[in-house]
Amino acid sequence: PPDLGSAGAVVLLAAFAPGSPVPGGKDVRRFSPGEHPIIERIVHDTAKPGRSGGDGSTGHDLWVVHSTAEYAERHLVGEQLDDAEAVRREMTDAFLENLEVETGGEEESDGGEARTGACTGAELIHTSVMAW
Repeated sequence: PPDLGSAGAVVLLAAFAPGSPVPGGKDVRRFSPGEHPIIERIVHDTAKPGRSGGDGSTGHDLWVVHSTAEYAERHLVGEQLDDAEAVRREMTDAFLENLEVETGGEEESDGGEARTGACTGAELIHTSVMAW
């Protein structure tokens, strides 16, 4: 159809260390339009049916965070991000706030970041962003 359009997207991949006690409740959290300025959807990827380690005990606990179309539009220049590092940090902070994981110290690791949840003991060991 002629009125069919597409929107850019920014996606954060986050991995917690095996055995990290990560709160969250739902396997998928969708935000209503205007409810969150950055995040449209958070998916607990490891909790999908047929995935091993959904409790985080046998492998990394993986999460995928989708931005809103408006957020992507503000940060995409063609198919590249205007400042990938700043976008990664901003999306990571928004994600952790929504999981109610307070971060303690922070150290860079592997292009992502290692953070320890002060209240939960959850250790975020990797984050990366992709855009299209």
